[in-house]
Amino acid sequence: TPEPTTPPVPAPPVAPTTTAPVVVGQLTVGSAVRALPGTWTPTSSPLRYRWYLDGVTQVGETGPTLRLGPAALGARITVTVSGSWAGIADVHRSTTRATAPVTAVPGAADGLGHDVVAILGQSNAQGGGFGYDPAVDVPREGVDQLVGDWQDADWGRVVPADDSLKHVTTWKMTDRPKLVGPGMTFGRALLADSQPGRRVLLVPAAQGSTALTRVDAVQRFTWDPTPEPGSVEAGLTNLYANATTQIDNALALDPDNRLVAIIWAQGESDANAIATAPTAEGRVAAKAKYADRLLELETGLITRYGAVPFLVGGMVPEWIGSNGPRQDIDAVHRDLERLRPEVAYVPGVSGHANEGEDFIHYDAVGARMMGTGFYAAYLRQTAR
Repeated sequence: TPEPTTPPVPAPPVAPTTTAPVVVGQLTVGSAVRALPGTWTPTSSPLRYRWYLDGVTQVGETGPTLRLGPAALGARITVTVSGSWAGIADVHRSTTRATAPVTAVPGAADGLGHDVVAILGQSNAQGGGFGYDPAVDVPREGVDQLVGDWQDADWGRVVPADDSLKHVTTWKMTDRPKLVGPGMTFGRALLADSQPGRRVLLVPAAQGSTALTRVDAVQRFTWDPTPEPGSVEAGLTNLYANATTQIDNALALDPDNRLVAIIWAQGESDANAIATAPTAEGRVAAKAKYADRLLELETGLITRYGAVPFLVGGMVPEWIGSNGPRQDIDAVHRDLERLRPEVAYVPGVSGHANEGEDFIHYDAVGARMMGTGFYAAYLRQTAR
């Protein structure tokens, strides 16, 4: 008779390892600050946030950013981040010290602010072009960026602009530390035509592989402006909300800052949503859904900020090719120009895609050419 065996005793849960959060951003009324949550091992999802002004809890503020209203003037900010794991008591980590006091908006109404350009969309807005050339892709005094990288200690601050721009993430490769997008070319051209004393402020807020409609397991983000409660999109990180936060930040930095253009380059991920629809009717519906959401996004931005030029960039023509779903997305981009007077469609440029990437990303030359095309469209829209 075999001897009875004792079932193994489950190992006790391992206590998580955490580090303290840090508050980053511009400490001025009207701006927003962000909590860099620190390291949480194993990962807790989702983290929860509690914000304090001079020790007073800010009721309802449970996300990673905090908008600083007039009541924040003079206050010091702290934040507590909380995480949950099965079988372990919740863990709470707070900032080790308060920020400096929140100040009033810097700068006088002297006309010498920034012309602000928002750069939104996915990879070809973010910029993944191979072939950075230090003789061509040069920073320019007077062209700045509002740091948008959520893991950057300078998030929400103005720094000199340079490729790779600091979008939601900063796109770098081990063997290619600098990748090129259209933003710097546009910024340099705009600065050259600006009034003496004015500067250019790029607002990089794009993120590769993101969609308006695609909701498969690959997606962690969405550009859906108004996701329905309980929908898959509602559970994703909302890039439209992030973009408006960053644009609002840029405008709050100086009373003379003004939004002059929005660049939009996106659609590759949504072509996949059309391609994977199981029926012809489903593909028609997927295209219509993308068209509706893009119009909603554009309308929302124009309603919020006024009728600034909304510049829609074409995808790489060789990538579109004869592929039906990709042609559908391109058709939506072209149609938007006919629907909205402030929209300009900028055709994609041929012969300038990264090698080894199935033609999906512009190379550095192509990215610069798209930047030139965006600026030419901007001049037409503003009759300059």
